Amino acid sequence: MSTTQNVVQVSAVFNVNNTAYNTSMNIPTTSPSASNPFLFTITSEPTGSASSTTSTTSTPATPTNILTVAVGGSGLVYVSVEPPNDLITNAFGSDVVQNLSVALAEGTYDATSNSFSSSSAST
Repeated sequence: MSTTQNVVQVSAVFNVNNTAYNTSMNIPTTSPSASNPFLFTITSEPTGSASSTTSTTSTPATPTNILTVAVGGSGLVYVSVEPPNDLITNAFGSDVVQNLSVALAEGTYDATSNSFSSSSAST
């Protein structure tokens, strides 16, 4: 756990079946705002022999963002869920669902800067 720029950050890594699940939570020490929201993420990254290449290419596997939750205060909420394809295949079979991505937002969230735009702030 670390504290930087008025944010408490908590991180953990879970290794399950040759996949590392990285979790992080950034909690502002002040009330969440558009520029400094509460942020929770989970990413998965193949480890061990599964990390050498992706299943369809010869390029190294990259982390996959599974879950992002951002709360910037009243009226500023963003949730994105994108389960990894191996989980979808194991749960439903490859003929039913091949890719799944869901994002819900109240306000305009920029995932690159991890902030809400000023035009989406409540008045």
